[in-house]
Amino acid sequence: MIETFYEYSLLETIPISETPSRLLRINVSEECNLNCMFCCWKSTQKENLNHHFSIKDYLFILKVAIETKTYKRVMLTGGEPLMLDNKFLFEFIKSATKFKKKNEIESFWICSNGTLLKEKALLLSEAGLQNIDISIAANSDIGYETYTKSKIKIDEVLEGISEASKHNIDVRLAVPVYKGGLDNYKELLNLINLTKSYGAKSLGYFKLHKTNNNAYIFDKLVTDVNPITKAFTTDCQWHQINVDGQIRMVDKDGFQIIIPCQIKKATENCKSMKCGDYCQGTYASYINGTKLQKCHRTFSNGFNSIDIKKVVIERDYKSLANILKESSNFS
Repeated sequence: MIETFYEYSLLETIPISETPSRLLRINVSEECNLNCMFCCWKSTQKENLNHHFSIKDYLFILKVAIETKTYKRVMLTGGEPLMLDNKFLFEFIKSATKFKKKNEIESFWICSNGTLLKEKALLLSEAGLQNIDISIAANSDIGYETYTKSKIKIDEVLEGISEASKHNIDVRLAVPVYKGGLDNYKELLNLINLTKSYGAKSLGYFKLHKTNNNAYIFDKLVTDVNPITKAFTTDCQWHQINVDGQIRMVDKDGFQIIIPCQIKKATENCKSMKCGDYCQGTYASYINGTKLQKCHRTFSNGFNSIDIKKVVIERDYKSLANILKESSNFS
């Protein structure tokens, strides 16, 4: 039985956040050099890449989203965003970084699988990037090859983390927890010990999100993250801090664990869909191709999405601002 947001069986072990994250995730491309078995994008067709915006279009979206104070945080993701050409990456990062320097957004970062980070780190640093999330769900070559279905070695990711650290880019690990992977406290500790020496600064873990793209395997892989949360919050080697309303655990070396939380005020989308299974409520708006969507669970069927191509191409500032505000739905 799928539980609803309001009936989550172990809700008491999950921290509750009073504040929506007001995050805009810009998915610039579905193209990726890995084939992760639990990926939300697995069945997306590559021909859709032809319908994405130009760099000028994305910068216009970014300008409207930030100037209207609709979003506090911006993530550039994909697919694998580091597969984009260097000019695109440089211009987008430079623009987003300017907003951050002027305190018009709280944070900007890229979410990547890290396999191309070693060769791109200098470029990213020169463009002004300060933070990057590396999605990783293994602590060995065997584990990495199993879930990515590729011949790429985990050392390539570790070397990328090291190179990013040399260029003063803070690296946070983003770990999807699944059965047979890093599905317990001990395995996560092994990953932490492995990556700390390469310069990783923090780690966040999360339960798998179910979409139409990974539904065929989701039930075989999904597992509870609450035992992991309990272990981090009760092990004496970690002490708790609060960063902008976010609970983190810190060890003696300063390595931080971001504890996943539930957002108290669920969006209307979440209520009507009754996804519930570890739903984060008012989490993010997504620009996926030329569409703006409230929830990444529903990319395939277009629920709660609107095509913004016309207003972007015509540079209709007012209309785009209204669409973004409605989609954020955090009031």
